[in-house]
Amino acid sequence: MVFNLEDWVLEIDIPATMEWTGRHASEHCTCGYCENFYRTVDTAYPHMRPFLTQLGVDIEGPDEFCPFEPTICEATYVVTGSILHRGKTAFSVDGIPIQISDKLDMDHTLPTPSFGFIVGLMELPWVLDE
Repeated sequence: MVFNLEDWVLEIDIPATMEWTGRHASEHCTCGYCENFYRTVDTAYPHMRPFLTQLGVDIEGPDEFCPFEPTICEATYVVTGSILHRGKTAFSVDGIPIQISDKLDMDHTLPTPSFGFIVGLMELPWVLDE
């Protein structure tokens, strides 16, 4: 399916992306940073999950999750598909910038073709007791 996001044009294999990120979601990390993200992201950024879901991305299935401080983080999602046209316009959801990159440095084999959505920096409340 082809998506136009600002001046970007992306071709996304929705079922393959759902399978990829869904597998990561079912195996997601249970550290405090990740658990806090899973519990608070929908409240802090209510449009992020619907945006990612329409593209086949499970918000709880990032390939990389980087906490920079306990309440500031970035998540990278692998999307199966191709960048048909590189835009120059940045875009955001709920005020959070989303970068698109086909230069992902992961420690595992990625689907081919694929690119990444780098979502962040997100500031989340800390809700855990730890």
